[in-house]
Amino acid sequence: MTKKAKKRLIVIIVLLILVLLSAWGFTMRTVHYSVKSPKLRNGMRIVFISDLHNCFYGGTDQSGIIDEVHKADPDIVIFGGDVIDAWGRHKARPHPHEGTFC
Repeated sequence: MTKKAKKRLIVIIVLLILVLLSAWGFTMRTVHYSVKSPKLRNGMRIVFISDLHNCFYGGTDQSGIIDEVHKADPDIVIFGGDVIDAWGRHKARPHPHEGTFC
C-alpha cells in the first residue's frame, strides 16, 4: 500500500469514527425510574426533558420527543437545563436573547 493510500485510509477511518461518535451522542434516550413516597397517594407520572442542546429529535418540530411524551402519558412535563444553547441558531428557534423565556 502506498503512502497516499495509507493516508486516505487513516482519514476515512477517523471520519467514520467521528460520524459514529456524533450519531451516538445525539440520540434520544428514555430512562424510567420508580420512586415511592407516602406524600403521593395516587402516584404521579413525571416526564423530565433535559440536555437538548438545540438538537432536533424527529424533525424540526421535535415530533420524536412529543411522541415519547404522549406515550408516557405524564401528569406533568418538566424541562431541565441546556434546552437551548446560546451559540446554536436556526430559523425555527429564536435566539435566547430575543423574546421572553420562562
